[in-house]
Amino acid sequence: MRSANLSAHALLFASAAATGQVIMLIVLAAMGREIGPARLGVVAVTLAVAAAGAGVIDFGANSYWLRELAAGRLPGPEFGRRSGGKVAVSVVAAAALVLGALLSGPPLRAYWGVGLVLLAVVIVQTLQVAVKATERNAVFAAAVLLDRVVLGLSWLALRFGLRLDPETAFYLAYLVGAAVDGWLCWRAVPGDMRPTLRGASLGTTWSGTRAFGVSTLLTTGQQLDTVIAGVVGGQVVAGTYGAVNRWTQPVALATNAFSTLLAAVAAKARDASDLMHRIRSSLWLIAVSVVGALGMAVLAEPLVLLVMGEAFAESALALRILGVGAAVNALTTPLLVVLQARGRERLVAGALAAAVSLQLALVAPLAVLDGARGVALAYLAAQTVLLVVFLTGACRSLRRVVRPHPA
Repeated sequence: MRSANLSAHALLFASAAATGQVIMLIVLAAMGREIGPARLGVVAVTLAVAAAGAGVIDFGANSYWLRELAAGRLPGPEFGRRSGGKVAVSVVAAAALVLGALLSGPPLRAYWGVGLVLLAVVIVQTLQVAVKATERNAVFAAAVLLDRVVLGLSWLALRFGLRLDPETAFYLAYLVGAAVDGWLCWRAVPGDMRPTLRGASLGTTWSGTRAFGVSTLLTTGQQLDTVIAGVVGGQVVAGTYGAVNRWTQPVALATNAFSTLLAAVAAKARDASDLMHRIRSSLWLIAVSVVGALGMAVLAEPLVLLVMGEAFAESALALRILGVGAAVNALTTPLLVVLQARGRERLVAGALAAAVSLQLALVAPLAVLDGARGVALAYLAAQTVLLVVFLTGACRSLRRVVRPHPA
């Protein structure tokens, strides 16, 4: 893919994803105003646990499959069999989680939505792999946008039409949106690249994903900061932090869109010079995310009071720090993708292990001392560690690759 095309496709995806993220934030804000910080804390913990569970089931398969498909090393039928096995595992896990929560006592029953969100995340992300690897980026953008549009409309219909409670309406709407996303991705790829149980084997599903799996577990493990905050600080702290911990996602979408499409490009590039030639004119997307994140940090207090109301005033302190952390993340994310695509997944895994361990170790004491702001500080510390390690690793790798040959 040429650099100009990468920029255009990244902007297309970023626009779709930004709209989708705004819809999600509106739904969460509407719920937060209605149910308050404590109950919103349950929703935040549910989303975090589901994301972590989806990461466990995936164990790096999506990133590994994307690289191998894009590089032409993984045949379509083999991908179909492997992805089918993973989807089957997610269905069983989701059913067990939903039934287990509903049949348990009151404290755990409130988290019955974990299974539905986990199932939605695993299926959608799995089906998107082939779409991204084949660079059908218009379909990918449309699927991401329609996912959130359908989620928003479904939530309104379930909440105000059928009069379901806000949380139940949200979990069901989340699943409906994912179903539309998955259906579009399913139709967009060749039949032999679609997940199938025919010939699927759990023994080979995750073959070759070990290093990617460690990175995925560590990345998704970061979301456990909300869970830890809820345990040590109470659901009010979890809700105060969870009310804004997704707000930086829209401003980071330029970088995230660039990084999402960068994986296939970096895997196909012959060397570092070829890679830079392909992406040079698209690097401005990173700057957009950095500026947007810092702008959100500056405007944190009026934004929170406008959207969430006075009950969430403490969330502004957390959002200010999260904005700075998101600016740092806008630099680390593309570096992570390039390092993995160029075969440095072990370096990525080691860096993530150090950063996530630091973050989760800091969450509990900082949450006790400083509430939601302390949880945000732990996130910022982890992002700073990642930036230092990834920059060092990338500089060394590029220096080796681009060193001119002797005449």
